[in-house]
Amino acid sequence: MSGAQPEKKRRRNGKAVCALLLATSVFALLRPAQPYAQVTELRGEVSESAILDDQQRKTRQLSMASAEDQTAQAGATTQSTAPAPTYQPASPGAVQDDDMASATGSIFDPPEATDDAFADTPAPVPPRRPSSATQGAADQDEAAETQATPATAATTDDTDTGETDQDATNRRAVTIDSADRQQLDPGAERAEAIEGRDKRAEDDPFAATGIKVGSFVIRPTLEQGLTASSNADSSSEGKPALLSETTLRFNAISDWRENLAVIDGYGTFLKTISGDEVQEARGRVDGTLNVDLDNDLRAIAKLGYEAAPESASSPVVIEGTVEQPVRQTIDGSLALEKDAGKMRFALTGAVEHDIYGDAKLSTGGTLSQKDRDSTLYTATLRSGYEISPAITPFTEVEIGRRVYDLRVDTNGFERSSTRLGVRAGAEVDLGEKLAGEFSAGWLREAIDDD
Repeated sequence: MSGAQPEKKRRRNGKAVCALLLATSVFALLRPAQPYAQVTELRGEVSESAILDDQQRKTRQLSMASAEDQTAQAGATTQSTAPAPTYQPASPGAVQDDDMASATGSIFDPPEATDDAFADTPAPVPPRRPSSATQGAADQDEAAETQATPATAATTDDTDTGETDQDATNRRAVTIDSADRQQLDPGAERAEAIEGRDKRAEDDPFAATGIKVGSFVIRPTLEQGLTASSNADSSSEGKPALLSETTLRFNAISDWRENLAVIDGYGTFLKTISGDEVQEARGRVDGTLNVDLDNDLRAIAKLGYEAAPESASSPVVIEGTVEQPVRQTIDGSLALEKDAGKMRFALTGAVEHDIYGDAKLSTGGTLSQKDRDSTLYTATLRSGYEISPAITPFTEVEIGRRVYDLRVDTNGFERSSTRLGVRAGAEVDLGEKLAGEFSAGWLREAIDDD
């Protein structure tokens, strides 16, 4: 029992010595890792600084090249006197480039190790948090990059200023949305110069200037001539005479933009110079109003008045008169015209009233002719087809009624009648050479008295 106890005691001591040796070895292995980690961190810091210096060097080179290009394009003859940019270290430990100042050695060369034991034991480094010094250097590097970024952007903007501003202006001008543009009124837009605007065509370019009265232009004319006739008074017992004929005419046309009004009139006076004594006056006035309606409709209204001695060829002959009695005529009409393609349609209603004056007898006294006064009412329908701008054939149907003021005349007859007529012809419009119509037809008036 005594021999066994020392043996156990030796075994325990041996185990303790082995544990101590093992702990010492582990400690010796772990201790050199800290200087190596510091060297590795130092190498990493130097590499980041070198990369940042390389970026700054490239930026400065681009800036200098851009400045030279702009100076050459502007045609400058003198060099800039501004001082050269000075180098500003971005982080601790950075060195100046060869372009700005001389430096010995390379920044990429790793620092030499001072302890051979450290270089011979490259043990793996466990992950660890960066020290406060390393974290501060990284913050300074990040700040330097932030400061360098605006400088680089400014340099790029300066390089492309000449083209970027103009291109941006062009793009803004081209990319304006058409919906944002204010639409102009077509009626207010002037298509050409005022001096070159088309003038309204004149109906008679060689007509007289006329006299402006209100909204009408009046063109009066005076005609004077001599008339020689073998039958001065146009009677069965007429004698030759030399007559002076004076005629005053006037024409008034409205100066309206759309519709048209025309007034025509004349007055003629005859006086014997030699031969059979004749003294006569006659005259007429007509007014026409053209109004354009919707759907290609036109309304034409006419009104006229005429006063003249009754013709010697009248079927009613009054013997023993000093002079021919005066006949007055008042007429008016209203027409509606429509064009449908080349077809022409017109519907016209007309009224005409004849008034016969009393006849002066050579024996003295007067003879009434009221039984001759009458009124004619007619309605006419016309249709035509325009085969050319100059010729338009047409057909026309007319119905009417003539009513005498005295239902029974002095001889006891009822002379009121019903009127019916048919015509066919053609309208001709050859401009200034010839304008009018030619027609032929049949007309019948059935008298009420048997």
